[in-house]
Amino acid sequence: MPGTKYTQFFDGNNSVSKMDGKPITGEQPAFLGHIFRKTNYYWFTMMFKLSDPGVNHKMLSSRNVDGTTYKVVEMSFGDNIGESSKDRYILYINPKTYRVDQFLYNATGFGLTEPNIVKVKYEKVDGIYIPTYRKYAPADWDGNVLKESWTEQFSKNVKFNNGYNLESIQI
Repeated sequence: MPGTKYTQFFDGNNSVSKMDGKPITGEQPAFLGHIFRKTNYYWFTMMFKLSDPGVNHKMLSSRNVDGTTYKVVEMSFGDNIGESSKDRYILYINPKTYRVDQFLYNATGFGLTEPNIVKVKYEKVDGIYIPTYRKYAPADWDGNVLKESWTEQFSKNVKFNNGYNLESIQI
């Protein structure tokens, strides 16, 4: 929903999600809680999980996007890995930074069988590049945007080992 502000606090085990400052509860459609509790955490940590057991990688032909020739890797999952082993990702790896600048994905567990494209920006936090900005829109598997209907997501004030606990969050 354009103009709606979502916030999420997560300690590695538990989370609190808010929409326009109000906690997301059972009264909202179920997908909201599921998406914002699980998916945001997944997108935030995804780049660090690319070599986990059960993740399959396949080199594809390089692709040129806006003057940069990207190494392109298809990523899929082995049986019984994650939400759905039918999900597919196409990662565009920047040849200078070795970070993923954009990727295509589907999420069959959420009923998303056609791809979205996600463009990513990073911030350096405690010496680690963290994906703190994402924008995504419907696309085809060649990376062409099908509808200029972008959703943006920001992670701000990222801190590690900051003493966070659920009791410190006012609901």
